[in-house]
Amino acid sequence: MSLRGPLYGHIEFCRRAETLWGKLQAGGWDWIGVHPKGQLVLGRPSLDLEARRLRGATISSTQHGAREGRHGVFINIWTSLPSQPSRNWYADAAQARTRFEEEVERLDTPAQTPILAKVQLIEDGFPTDERFIVRVPPSTYR
Repeated sequence: MSLRGPLYGHIEFCRRAETLWGKLQAGGWDWIGVHPKGQLVLGRPSLDLEARRLRGATISSTQHGAREGRHGVFINIWTSLPSQPSRNWYADAAQARTRFEEEVERLDTPAQTPILAKVQLIEDGFPTDERFIVRVPPSTYR
């Protein structure tokens, strides 16, 4: 396959993880990297986007005694294509909150590879907390 012209026909910058997440989930954008001034860099590929496919696999788990849709944690990690979040359900709000905090801590560790993730806490069927995690690659990352 031969590429002609620039890989990205349009480049944009943003500062907030929420903005980056929204653009990536909307499709048609790639997360290219981080500008030296700290801005997050997105590119709209010049290539035919119809060739891209959504990864729709959803991983769900339900703890014994839990009711689906009641108390849970959604974890959605950007993997270059929009995907469905994993959904984990717990018997009560305290267990869901504990798991939420554990997942945020796990995903936001320096040992983690570069990542863009969104973690949501669901209590009584409604989102009550949400964290965006942006672990940018170190300057020596290839």
